[in-house]
Amino acid sequence: MTSKERVKKTLDHIEPDRVPIAELGIASSIASEILGREAHTGGGNLHCDETDALFQSQEAGREFADRIFQDIIELYTSLDLDIVSLPWRMNVKPTKKIDENTFYYENKQT
Repeated sequence: MTSKERVKKTLDHIEPDRVPIAELGIASSIASEILGREAHTGGGNLHCDETDALFQSQEAGREFADRIFQDIIELYTSLDLDIVSLPWRMNVKPTKKIDENTFYYENKQT
């Protein structure tokens, strides 16, 4: 039974072959250990790294977002999870970078 079939049966109140397995979030540091390489899947480091990429350029931000999704799919597939949970992302370019870990955002209202 596929994950999609398993989840659909569960939502239709029909017993699947096993209970669908989900994880609400997996920190990037844990995902990196599991995958054996640097991975971006969630947590504070993800927010900092994505903000840094967005600050560099719009293209760098898009590439980083693509990498997030690729890393999540690879991780969830390797763990045989049935439901994919996407991390919270701010996805807003900061106005300026103050230091290595501090960014400034302006609320430009018209």
